[in-house]
Amino acid sequence: GIYSAWAKVRTQRYFYGNTRLAGSSFEYLADPVRILKGRLIAFALLVLYMVSDQFSPLLGIVAFVALMVLMPWIIHSSLRFRNHNSAWRGVRFGFDGSLGDAYRNWLLWPIAGVLSLGLLMPYVVRRQVAYAIDGSRFGDTRFGFDGSVKGIYLIFGACLGVLLLCVVVAGFALGVVTPALVGMSAGSEPGMLGLLLAAVGMVPPLVGYFLAFVLFVAWMTNYRFNSSRLGMHRFEADYRFGSYARLVLVNTLGMVLTLGLFYPWAKVRSARYAAEHTRVIADGSLNDFAASQEQDVNATGGEMGELFDIGIGF
Repeated sequence: GIYSAWAKVRTQRYFYGNTRLAGSSFEYLADPVRILKGRLIAFALLVLYMVSDQFSPLLGIVAFVALMVLMPWIIHSSLRFRNHNSAWRGVRFGFDGSLGDAYRNWLLWPIAGVLSLGLLMPYVVRRQVAYAIDGSRFGDTRFGFDGSVKGIYLIFGACLGVLLLCVVVAGFALGVVTPALVGMSAGSEPGMLGLLLAAVGMVPPLVGYFLAFVLFVAWMTNYRFNSSRLGMHRFEADYRFGSYARLVLVNTLGMVLTLGLFYPWAKVRSARYAAEHTRVIADGSLNDFAASQEQDVNATGGEMGELFDIGIGF
């Protein structure tokens, strides 16, 4: 797995290099050797975390709490590393969000969200999105985010409504279909009836999860882009439910039917869809950005985020 650091850089450069804005490709500038060093440190910590639970449940709990305390630092470092190693027309991106704000938005506010029985979670997500975007810059020009709290509550409410509706449909279907299946399966094996009832009960929740997932990703992507700006320039996204649902469905079926071999096509299809449905609404020339000088950024935080499967979808 040592080559994974070089594989990551090659993959990122492939996708960056094939994504263009105003005729110019993006660049991924990370050094594989630095990624390997960070990955080795992160892997050692991951092994320590996994092994600790085998020796003592209490030690496992302590390690889990330590990971939760480290998570804001991991996210902060990941954002800095990703932005610093991304460039367009020779100008690097950057991230100046503070570590203190990372702990407030990724530890304290999520705890408040849990204590509120989830009522505050949309507000927490809005703060996290704003932290990632407001803290970013392109050269010396800062990004900004002005998305409303109401908008994100509407997204969460609509997706939750879809899930609840499908659960109700599942209950209704079982109530209607069960007597008929019992009558039809009289004299047959009991196991067959159980399988039929399980299928009837599972289909609506699975459909609900799929619909809620597609709606959430499409609406959240539109919400983030349409509420963001870079100086006087604005962004726009037009993810549509129908086209994005087809993308996700074909990618999922392709992965299942090919036992994962469809993965490269799924990645390219997703990247192409994202590029075709997002744009910059320029206010003036895009050639006036000044590059700023900044110190090199350590890769450990970014690699820890990847190994511990902490996704940063901003």
